[in-house]
Amino acid sequence: MTDYSSLPRTPLLDPAELDAFVRSFIARRDIFLSLAAEHGSPLYVLEEAVLLDRASRFTAAFRAELPDVRVYYAVKTNNCPEVARRLVRAGLGLDVSSGLELELALDAGAAEIVFSGPGKTDTELAAAVRHRDRVTVLMDSFGELERLGRAAAAIGQPVRAGVRLMADERGLWRKFGIRLDDLPRFFDRAAACPN
Repeated sequence: MTDYSSLPRTPLLDPAELDAFVRSFIARRDIFLSLAAEHGSPLYVLEEAVLLDRASRFTAAFRAELPDVRVYYAVKTNNCPEVARRLVRAGLGLDVSSGLELELALDAGAAEIVFSGPGKTDTELAAAVRHRDRVTVLMDSFGELERLGRAAAAIGQPVRAGVRLMADERGLWRKFGIRLDDLPRFFDRAAACPN
């Protein structure tokens, strides 16, 4: 069993800040109730200006230091298609973890998609290969490299791919990615794949 007691505790919000946040929603309760009455519930209510402002500020913070940085929104955090569409229009790429998320990203018009989920099926890899002009597959294992190689060879076209690295074999995420000492062997195998 893992002992988490040594991890730092998440700081609590300042009570005044929390109160102001909650009150901002209570003050607009009539708007939310009328939207629920009109459209039913559950219901996503998007504040597009807030979403786009936060995306812009986040992107700007990184571009201040890394002008060529690309920002990708992780669809698994909120798979609402309208969130994805608006962020794509704002210039963000999308990071997907499943075939369903890949379909959502394609439907949202994303020009740049990173398919990073572990355990991709052959069907999902084939879909990524069909959309190779928009999708970069982030590989997690030697087996995935072989399966992606077969999918690309089936259509005789090159695909864009990356590698998820496992830098800490003791960490919580140790089951995902290629170990650093296996990276040269992984690259040798990748170089042998014609596509």
